[in-house]
Amino acid sequence: MKIESRPDYLDVWDSFTWKKTSIPIDSVMGYFKYGEDDDKLYYKVPDYSGESGIDYQFLPPGQRGTINTYGYTVTFKEKGFAPLEYLYVQKGQRFAMLFPFINNNTPDSSLATFKRFLADQPALLADINRTNYRPALVKELIARYNLITYRPPATTTEKGQVTFYRLKLGENKEQINLVIGDKSYPFERYSIRNLDLPAGQVIKVCLQNNDRQTCTLIEPLVYFRTYYRISYTKKNGLKLQKAPKKEAFDDLLEIKKFKK
Repeated sequence: MKIESRPDYLDVWDSFTWKKTSIPIDSVMGYFKYGEDDDKLYYKVPDYSGESGIDYQFLPPGQRGTINTYGYTVTFKEKGFAPLEYLYVQKGQRFAMLFPFINNNTPDSSLATFKRFLADQPALLADINRTNYRPALVKELIARYNLITYRPPATTTEKGQVTFYRLKLGENKEQINLVIGDKSYPFERYSIRNLDLPAGQVIKVCLQNNDRQTCTLIEPLVYFRTYYRISYTKKNGLKLQKAPKKEAFDDLLEIKKFKK
């Protein structure tokens, strides 16, 4: 599938027939692409750069919640150039690019913009300053902000397929419980569980054991199955991490071979 953007239309070419379909851009919220390594979702968001003459762009989502993040990383073949991370944030109708510092986006203006997104949670503002202002810390603070402001959404009839799994290598032996709403699912090492969860909305997922708990927000999708790896190690503690499709397939195959 080939996709090209115009100011008023999104042009889509079918992968097999190469027939073009032009879709009015006002009716497009985003699009998804199936891939061998992973399935990708792209949302339509504003583009204020003026470089393309188009006032929108399509970006892959990151964190979802009261504040949504979007972004991608540019790598360079030349030695000596560090990867360049593009990070955008959205809260309601407000949208801003925080990184990188290019054009009129300076470190001071970017930090001031980000602080406005967190203004209703002053305790979080105390953890960031001009010296430590980096994408990793921004993502951490947004994750904390989204958990603080999370409210369970209204029920929906649409469901998204989500696979949770846990490997064995490097894992503590202790059982972990996956908690979603009022339901709890036990996870031993080498466990797999497929769940149909409310789609198109953010839900809170927690990992628990005897003495600790960690929570995160995920967004199940109608369009394709998503995969999350559960882990519990001495180094990282309890962790839930989204896995690309191909990586998840390899992990699930390892689990199934072990259980034969």
